[in-house]
Amino acid sequence: MVVGEYIDRALTGTTDKRPEFLRMIEDSKKKMFNYVIVYQLDRFARNRYDSATYKAKLTKNGVRVLSARENISDDASGVLMESVLEGRILFERIKSKNKAWNERNRIERSLDWWLFALWLQHI
Repeated sequence: MVVGEYIDRALTGTTDKRPEFLRMIEDSKKKMFNYVIVYQLDRFARNRYDSATYKAKLTKNGVRVLSARENISDDASGVLMESVLEGRILFERIKSKNKAWNERNRIERSLDWWLFALWLQHI
């Protein structure tokens, strides 16, 4: 039985700036539910530190985090699989930031050449 939904729509940034997420953590202290079901693990927390911190809080409150997309067991292989998935999430985030930086840098260089060419025309 679903007892509630905690959805932070269109919010980016750190985990601690997600009001619905924080409400879920608080509700877990009241023993309102036994499971948190996420579509996939990267929707739970923004980084590995937050993931470990908030999963520990939920575990302390008797709540397990389950992924609808990733089938992760409770044994040692599940811990390893979760670590690999979180590492992949971090890798993709870093790769995305690098791609954005490279694109911005390329545009800035192009703009510099364009301005230089424009300046040459006026000499």
